[in-house]
Amino acid sequence: MKLPKVVREALFHNTRGKPYYPERYDMDDARSAEEAGYLNADDDGYSPKEGKRSIRDALAVIKNLSDWLDQAPETFTEWYENEADEAPDITTKDFWHHNFPMMLSK
Repeated sequence: MKLPKVVREALFHNTRGKPYYPERYDMDDARSAEEAGYLNADDDGYSPKEGKRSIRDALAVIKNLSDWLDQAPETFTEWYENEADEAPDITTKDFWHHNFPMMLSK
């Protein structure tokens, strides 16, 4: 199941340790995602809510990848930089667009 766009954005911002502040035109979708149990909302914006298995699964995949990248062999890092013209950094949108093309839309 593909998660709603606002949920994918919240996952990205969560990876950066920040809340998600939807654009004005995404506010209705963010409220709907909160009502559906995908997001938490408070004065600090929106964040992924772990009550849904799909959110827990996505957070686990992101954490596992982040942990692996923190200890990635130098040969992988060099290869990735040659392929993507950037360091493998899960906190950048370019990394997400390159590696999770269905997670975020440009």
